[in-house]
Amino acid sequence: MARSSSFSMESLYDRNFYQDQSSGSIRSARIVVSHLFEYYQPDSVVDVGCGIGAWLVAAQELGCSKLIGLDGPWIDTTQLINPSLEFHGVDLEAELPSLGRFDLCMSLEVAEHLSPACSSRFVKNLCNLSDTILFSAAIQKQGGAKHINEQPQSFWASEFEKLGYASMDVIRPAVWSDERIEPWYKQNTLIFSRSSAIQSIFAPLPVMSHYDVVHPDRVKDILDIVDIVKFDLINTDLSHLQEYVSSMREHDIQLVAEKVETLDIFDLCKSLGFDYYQGFFLCRPNIVEGHRIPAARFNILRLLSKLLSPDLEIREVEQIIRQDVSLSYKLLRLINSVYYGKPMNIKSIRHALTMLGIIQIRNWASLLFLSKIDDKPRELLIIAMVRGKMCEILARSMKNDDEDTAFTIGLFSVLDALLDLPLDEVLESLSLLKEVERALVYHDGRLGAVLQCVIAYEQGNWDEAGLPGVDPETTREAYLAAIDWANSIKSLLEA
Repeated sequence: MARSSSFSMESLYDRNFYQDQSSGSIRSARIVVSHLFEYYQPDSVVDVGCGIGAWLVAAQELGCSKLIGLDGPWIDTTQLINPSLEFHGVDLEAELPSLGRFDLCMSLEVAEHLSPACSSRFVKNLCNLSDTILFSAAIQKQGGAKHINEQPQSFWASEFEKLGYASMDVIRPAVWSDERIEPWYKQNTLIFSRSSAIQSIFAPLPVMSHYDVVHPDRVKDILDIVDIVKFDLINTDLSHLQEYVSSMREHDIQLVAEKVETLDIFDLCKSLGFDYYQGFFLCRPNIVEGHRIPAARFNILRLLSKLLSPDLEIREVEQIIRQDVSLSYKLLRLINSVYYGKPMNIKSIRHALTMLGIIQIRNWASLLFLSKIDDKPRELLIIAMVRGKMCEILARSMKNDDEDTAFTIGLFSVLDALLDLPLDEVLESLSLLKEVERALVYHDGRLGAVLQCVIAYEQGNWDEAGLPGVDPETTREAYLAAIDWANSIKSLLEA
């Protein structure tokens, strides 16, 4: 597909090379092109590095009337799948001749055959032919005949971006699990366009979360050089997940499950031995209609309701806590720990209430109550603690005298997920101030804004992760401090 000074292209890209590729290429081309044409129907198409014309034939079958193929002069035109296709022998590493503009330019698994120094010129050549480009190129360690320029997808995206072309990664999610398609096309195919009209057509479609992903069918080729493998579970065929994981067990690799959206998928990944998990499933309740809340959780909810009563006096708080001997013991140990930073030795619940105040003791006791829920992933309690502490720190930085209440709001923001009940139903059972309820449910008021900022920061929604008068560095430091604090408290809770 490109010339080489070291050996003959005619001998490398001979009749056997294209015959070996033709069946997989035409099958893959028909499926991928049909996905593209479902949303965008070009009339004129040029294929740069067309080989024997598999992708042009797929476009022709779907109604394209003007079709031109470009490739090296070594192509034997008698081997074209459709001999009537217009073909031009060119040097793909040089500036291409002017052929006018086309509705679509295609270049599939070509750029890896060109000298690295020609990468920018090649992208410019494609852009000179069309506003919209269907593109794929081999990534590092993919392997293949004369692959001299294997690059990550982010490299090519950057080259196109320099020329004003936005990426639309909508093909890969659509074909990722289609076993009929060759794995390099499933892994590498992107659309680039500088047309705002074309971009708007594809905007609503699902996209991959990262440019630089390796299809599970190709992972085995690179396992000797990686330390961590991340599975995008939205775009992974879960019926093959055990097979993929088993193939990696002989290597010293850590596995990350990304986009874990349900508890069932979390349990599956946990049973397969994944090391890390990413996803918002932890913060979503598993609500089953007609399902009664388990007795243990009901008792926790009952105790929380008593503990949070606004009219409760110190003596009554003490009485609730002392009903549970293990709770009293853990509460005193937490308060006296070096992590809490109190120099005095607090010997009783009454003493703690006197020294720290009723709101702080309520918060600590609430945390200990929630830690008793043992049929939920422990990470959920960590999220609750991080949110609580980060809310407290940010409220303090805003000179807000409600920092203890801010902690409560952050801690209770996962109550629905912990108890598997709708949040409004949980709050009906608790005697919280209306300000706290509205902050939890609607993110209203100053403390609601703090909670919204914390959740946005946790989820990487940077546009919403800000507060008036609080600079980004302060928010970042609050998050890191909250994580450190939660990890230290976690060890005490588990002791």
